[in-house]
Amino acid sequence: MIEGKESHRVYAVFCEGRRFWWLPLRKGFSHCYVVKDCGDTWVKCQPYMGFTDVTLWPKYICPNIEDLTGFDGETVVPYDLQVNYDKIRGNICFFNCVEVVKSFLGIKSFFTFTPYQLYRLIK
Repeated sequence: MIEGKESHRVYAVFCEGRRFWWLPLRKGFSHCYVVKDCGDTWVKCQPYMGFTDVTLWPKYICPNIEDLTGFDGETVVPYDLQVNYDKIRGNICFFNCVEVVKSFLGIKSFFTFTPYQLYRLIK
């Protein structure tokens, strides 16, 4: 087991996504994904309903976070991730985009279900 902590710069991105009539979501906060700064590469993790898309973008192609995000209506929130290798995450959850981003950020918040709730939690 690896001991200790590491620090990473991560960006949580909130945007308009697929809407369901039975789910009351705030405009501009119906989907979320995460972008991680890995030195000379960006890692973009985009969770969808049927699959999760993970792409790597070299910084010589996309030098700034705005090159990957910041499209119309997207809200980008920088987050300093403190990785604690001894921490165990919860495993009872609704598997949606919020749970993927919470897992990526190392956040344990059982009652955070919607992208807007997650935005308020990390803002």
